[in-house]
Amino acid sequence: MRAIVIEQFGGPDSLAYTELPEPEPEAGYVVIQIKAFGLNHAEMHMRRGEWAEAAKVSGIECVGLVKACPGGEFPIGAKVAALMGGLGRTINGSYAEYTRARVSNVARIESNLSWAELAAIPETYATAWTCLFRNLEIARGQTLLIRGGTSSFGQAAINMAVNAGVRVIATARSKDNVAALKELGVERVEIERRDLSKHIPETKQLDAVLDLVGKFAQHAPPWRSGLPCWLARRPRPDRRFQPAPANGEWRLSDLLRQFRVRNPRLSALRRSAAEHR
Repeated sequence: MRAIVIEQFGGPDSLAYTELPEPEPEAGYVVIQIKAFGLNHAEMHMRRGEWAEAAKVSGIECVGLVKACPGGEFPIGAKVAALMGGLGRTINGSYAEYTRARVSNVARIESNLSWAELAAIPETYATAWTCLFRNLEIARGQTLLIRGGTSSFGQAAINMAVNAGVRVIATARSKDNVAALKELGVERVEIERRDLSKHIPETKQLDAVLDLVGKFAQHAPPWRSGLPCWLARRPRPDRRFQPAPANGEWRLSDLLRQFRVRNPRLSALRRSAAEHR
């Protein structure tokens, strides 16, 4: 099979095409014929040698068709998405025509979106889902502030929050992005500024904050909880913060229904090196 490998740590030129054996079927794993894959900052750091672990073939997510599944968890030819579970880090990832992923990190896809659109979903939407519904425990009727709403992560979070009946206030750095955020369903858009909290009258009524910009302390609501610096929620005495599990128990299938993908950063195999620049 053709694959893109990291020949040495460095810039985009360190990525090279090569021929590798196709991954063999193995119990507990699914061999996937890759149709498309997303590009992530994590892969850039792996390519540069900035992570402790990096597989020869990078890529932490993909979508495609099942070629082999010894355990029978997925039928041959099924449309699936795969994410994490060591992909691109401890085992060869998605920058290839085929990969082998753990069964627990593979989900069946029921969607008519194109391969390119589907490949933009797994990592971004799974992370956003974990932040919103597992960590922040946001619920219908609550008010959520999302800083950095125009980022791919921000747009994913907006899509899911609005779909769940959450009232969303988002921030953007430019007035040029207001219309796009409104189209996604946010109730109001605030322009980023140093005294942002003074321009949000609901500051004391916010139920949660998802901060994708940074410098959170400058804008933290007075009820800041003990969550990571980019997550905050109004304290609830009957709830405790539970970090997302490391075993991939997110419901990816729930994320692959009806969500609009804007400007997916997807590439065909031949465009991968250029996309890393």
